[in-house]
Amino acid sequence: MENFGTRDLFLVNAETGNIGYSVTKAVDFGTSLLTGPYANTNIAGVYKQAVAAKQEGTTFFADFKPYPPLYNKPAAFIAAPVFEKEKILGAIIFQVSIEGINNIMTNNHKWQSMGLGKTGENLLIGPDMKFRSSSRHFAQAPELLAKQLLAAGVDQATIDQVNRQQSAIGILPYDSPVVHAALQGEEGVGVTTDYRGVQVIAGYAPLDTLGTRWAVVTTIGEAEAFESFYDLRNAMMVLGVTGGLGVLGIGILFARTVSRPLNQIISILSSSSAQITTSVTEQEAVIRQQASAVQQTNTTVEELNYSSKLSAQQAESAASGAQKALDLSEAPSLNGL
Repeated sequence: MENFGTRDLFLVNAETGNIGYSVTKAVDFGTSLLTGPYANTNIAGVYKQAVAAKQEGTTFFADFKPYPPLYNKPAAFIAAPVFEKEKILGAIIFQVSIEGINNIMTNNHKWQSMGLGKTGENLLIGPDMKFRSSSRHFAQAPELLAKQLLAAGVDQATIDQVNRQQSAIGILPYDSPVVHAALQGEEGVGVTTDYRGVQVIAGYAPLDTLGTRWAVVTTIGEAEAFESFYDLRNAMMVLGVTGGLGVLGIGILFARTVSRPLNQIISILSSSSAQITTSVTEQEAVIRQQASAVQQTNTTVEELNYSSKLSAQQAESAASGAQKALDLSEAPSLNGL
């Protein structure tokens, strides 16, 4: 999973909305995305888009939003329909790893080695004007950042939420002219005030992926940039190159996340759709059996043991099928993906 920049993989039944397979088996496993506790989350929205699709090969993206199974940390999802001939069987859904995006944007928290000096950072900002990658200043000096944000007019509730979640992603706003410009498809370099109220030199550009536009903003403190004309010239070059690498890196991450594994896994799933349908149906039956068993006061220890063994066997079967798909997705693609 980590090789594709994803955190989890789900197989979801088209009729019931039940999550019949999950790699991590978190609390969302076995629930219905139509009627269950997460029916109003972004994974449910992207699932509904996928199962409403009329043809194979279409993908749908749900941008980062708080996701209850992750303790309300932000999660994004990519989904595609799975067909047997012309019949929709369900959806395959990838949970996008925020760690993969952060590693690209922060250079694994090695900002200086990517030419961003002591104050520079590389950021992704969503269409809601909120962070989609980590803040260097939060990682290095959270208390100072809190004071700067408060002075810049950010409300205390937002600051407290950032501190609770230990992340600015999906929470902290970056309402700046350079962000607006990038979200409108423009790119350039200029002087602006950042989300902390600090003057910076900023390079900016749009990033379009899966029908969603993000802004890539690369900044360095104005005081650091203006230490000398030579440093300023270098800063301008670094901002352009680093921002471009950010766009390229995230583009490659999503292409790698979506195109190669998704197409290959869907191909495998479609070709063995009967087995998958049986596996998912049996998983759902086991889940229902277990729920019923818990409610019955006369359930014996032997019955519970049997139910658990049956559940384990079905989970192992589903995991084996998904692992075969994942193994094949790591093999070189015939079409060069």
